[in-house]
Amino acid sequence: MRITTTDGVSIHIRRQGAGPEPVLLIHGSFATSRWWMPATALLPPDAFTTYLVDLRGCGGSDRPEDPAGYAVEQ
Repeated sequence: MRITTTDGVSIHIRRQGAGPEPVLLIHGSFATSRWWMPATALLPPDAFTTYLVDLRGCGGSDRPEDPAGYAVEQ
């Protein structure tokens, strides 16, 4: 799944499971959403819908060329 931010950057989000409880997992610096894959295997898919986000410039998300595209305000 992809979303587009207000400044036009495409963000990649993995969705796993179909349960009623949402779980949002965000990776740290120099990683991707794949870092969380072993942890999501422990969550019952009928109990949780897990969203794993690739931050700007990481994994399947766009990499803005302008350094300002990585500012906290974005």
